[in-house]
Amino acid sequence: MTKEDFRDLIERRRDFNFTFKGDRYQLSASPSSSFGSELKISLGQLYEKPVEYESFKAMMATAKLGNSHLRSVLDCIEVY
Repeated sequence: MTKEDFRDLIERRRDFNFTFKGDRYQLSASPSSSFGSELKISLGQLYEKPVEYESFKAMMATAKLGNSHLRSVLDCIEVY
């Protein structure tokens, strides 16, 4: 999955789960109060407290799945 595909998925679905290396993750997005068209995104392992990001750009810059940067493993995640 490309970065653009992942962004489109977030903008269309807003809430979804995915797996990476057998671990399950949850992502949810809502309109951000500080930026007009940006989405505030929460990402974390299922049933654990998620990390909140102020924008898609911030998430892609810093988010990690285990020890791997999200931006590096987009082609390995499986959305369900």
